Amino acid sequence: MRVTDLSPLAGLTYLTELDLTDLKHVEDLSPLAGLPNLTQLLLSQLPRVNGLRPLINPPSLTQLSLWRLPHINDLNLLVCLPKSTDLSLGVLPGLYELNSSGTPNQLFPAQAVLP
Repeated sequence: MRVTDLSPLAGLTYLTELDLTDLKHVEDLSPLAGLPNLTQLLLSQLPRVNGLRPLINPPSLTQLSLWRLPHINDLNLLVCLPKSTDLSLGVLPGLYELNSSGTPNQLFPAQAVLP
C-alpha cells in the first residue's frame, strides 16, 4: 500500500501511540497536530518530510523518536516538548552545527549510528 496522506489520522483523538516508519511518499505531518492524547511517537525513514512544526506543544507526548529523517535540519521547536518527554534521535543528516572556524559539522553522521 502506498501511503501519501496522513489526514485520516487527524480524527483519531483517542490515539495514544503511533509508529510512522518507512512511508516514502508522506510529506505533511500536520494531521499529527490534531492528536491531543498521543503519548508515544516514532518517526522513521520519512524521506520527504522536511519539518516538525506539527509537533509544537504536544499536550500528552512522553516519548518521541526521530530516526532517518534526511530533510530535518532544525530541532529548535523541540524545546516546546514537555520536560518529561523522552527523546531519541538518530541519523538526521540534515542537522549541522558550526564549529569555531565556521565550518559545518554534521551532528548525527550516518556512520556514527549502529543499525
